[in-house]
Amino acid sequence: MKKRTVRIQRLMLIALMAGSALIPACREGRSSAEAPAGEVEKTSADEPHEALVVSAVKTEKVGRRSFSMAVKATGIISFNQKKYVCISARVPGRIEEVLAFEGDRVKTGQTLVTLYSPDFLSVQQELIHLFQQQERSLKSGDEESAKLAAGLIRSSVHRIKLMGVGEEDIRKIQEGGTVSETLDVTAPFSGTLVSARAVSGEFVEMGTELFELADLDILWATVNIFEKDLALVRTGSQAEVRTQAYPEEVFPGRLVLIGDVQDEVTRTTKGRLELPNPSRKLKPGMFIDVTLIPGTTGETLAVPEQAVRQVEGKTVVFVQVPGGAFEPRAVKLGSLTGGWAEILEGLQEGEVVATEGSFSLKAEMLKKTLEGEHE
Repeated sequence: MKKRTVRIQRLMLIALMAGSALIPACREGRSSAEAPAGEVEKTSADEPHEALVVSAVKTEKVGRRSFSMAVKATGIISFNQKKYVCISARVPGRIEEVLAFEGDRVKTGQTLVTLYSPDFLSVQQELIHLFQQQERSLKSGDEESAKLAAGLIRSSVHRIKLMGVGEEDIRKIQEGGTVSETLDVTAPFSGTLVSARAVSGEFVEMGTELFELADLDILWATVNIFEKDLALVRTGSQAEVRTQAYPEEVFPGRLVLIGDVQDEVTRTTKGRLELPNPSRKLKPGMFIDVTLIPGTTGETLAVPEQAVRQVEGKTVVFVQVPGGAFEPRAVKLGSLTGGWAEILEGLQEGEVVATEGSFSLKAEMLKKTLEGEHE
């Protein structure tokens, strides 16, 4: 008899729970499918609530702003190929001294390694001999010999320049009449050594890779633009870049190239961004989320993004009512750009909404809702 009583009590409890679950559905009235076109769908956030009062709430008037037709894309950061170079040995020889290493930041003209090369010694000696021959010919008035020497000098100067020797060093060879025992391999521009393979004492052939140098002050990024968005973007469009490493920070960029080929599988076209990187926070290889901003539309209603909250799966803002309290109101959003949210439906110009402190209003509303359910 006792077991039967317990079973009946359980059945009654299940029936009560099912009945209570049906009550809110009955109170909702018509479904969202029955809502007239153009009307913001009614949610529990639109139902009458006791006015919410929270201290230290900052407000903002609903006004009009110019919004851009933002396009979302993803991409990956890469080196700026215009400022990326492989530094290799231009003559065969032995590395005498390594003066820079992977990760070092170097300046234009800074010596990275010194190289002992018999070929370099030979061309210096040849130049000295030709300069002396030309000088003797000019002093003796032998114009034919001087002309011949000048032609040979041009050939030798061309050869030594291919070894990486500059005009200033050639002038020193001519004026000093002495040869340098080692050839300096220098940085062609300021940047960071992203790799270094030079080893002191190692013999290298012409073309052996010694360093990879990159200027990281301006990076590139390859972005994938969906086919449906191609008509909205153009070269010169501004870009806002976000990374997982710095989720709260927005990095500016500019779209400098839109590719001519579309990927048949992903239905995307590749674009190239230029990203200023003065802080060096951006790193080649990082994945990024990109917002491309090609231009502006007409002015529309807008509120700060921090005024917008999600309540029970719906988008709401807290509107100030007479007396200074706040009530939640469902809205329909458009673009989110530059910290502002475009309002398509739900608000009117001049209304006042909560910005800082809107989270506290949401918490207070949910608290009151829970208290009402327990009564």
